[in-house]
Amino acid sequence: MNSSKMLLTVLAFCLAAGAASAIALGDPAPPLAVSEWVKGDAVNLADGKDKNIYVVEFWATWCGPCKASIPHLTELQAKYKDKGVIVAGISSEDAATVKPFVSEMGDKMAYSVGVDDAQKTSDAYMKAFSVSGIPHAFVVDKAGNIVWHGHPMDNLEKVLDGVIAGSFNPAKQAEAAKAKALIPVYMYLVNNTSETDLALEVCKRAAKYGANDTESLSQLAILIASKDGAAAEELAVALDAAKRAEELGGGKDAQALAARAYVAFAMNQADEAIRYQEQAIAITEDPDMKAELQNQLEAFREKASAP
Repeated sequence: MNSSKMLLTVLAFCLAAGAASAIALGDPAPPLAVSEWVKGDAVNLADGKDKNIYVVEFWATWCGPCKASIPHLTELQAKYKDKGVIVAGISSEDAATVKPFVSEMGDKMAYSVGVDDAQKTSDAYMKAFSVSGIPHAFVVDKAGNIVWHGHPMDNLEKVLDGVIAGSFNPAKQAEAAKAKALIPVYMYLVNNTSETDLALEVCKRAAKYGANDTESLSQLAILIASKDGAAAEELAVALDAAKRAEELGGGKDAQALAARAYVAFAMNQADEAIRYQEQAIAITEDPDMKAELQNQLEAFREKASAP
């Protein structure tokens, strides 16, 4: 198979899930089919049309990352309650399993929790969007449309701010989703094939689709710059992506600044890399991210000083 045909095959594979989905961002949200609400008020999306914004999150009692996201969802519910935001956690487990867990969580899980009715809700959301991993959240705007979906710890607060302000654009999110789907394909091609031309084309497509998404641009730039022996054309894509991410973030996004640092270091500009990394450390308030950035800064300094 020549590179052009293989590219079409790869892209078709990556984007097929989105194209074949029974539902897409911007479409009306399906009703929640819940057999029992075990905590909080029952949530009916139709009742909240034109007045409420909903976060519908899928989780399970056995899921470690789900447990970690519960306090965050509780904080969001408290923060945005007066702005019409309602959080609903949906589990496909039976009520006998969910109830004692929710009871034990107490005030740490302070939002509505429901038990899915024979996975009807999961099928209408998770399966329809070809999503299998949990926790996973969907945001439904006041018009009753799904405008975002992703990990509940992944910029959900920023998304809600945009939806509340009326500035959130689901079309841009759909483009960003394409970018995020292509990034692991780029890495697969790099790590498992000799299709360098194809890998370059895929990373270019990822940068194009992610042109308005700071996260995907930063991630792509860092992955390219971290690759041993990245070609000049790849580094050019990484540099453009990192610059665009920095622009989108207004110079105040730590991940974008870290991307600039990685690319600078890969282009043998150690002093510039260190400067960007120090800026990223200075502005981040996340202690885990700060520690990770600090470790990378020390790695930059060590490599720069090596004979």
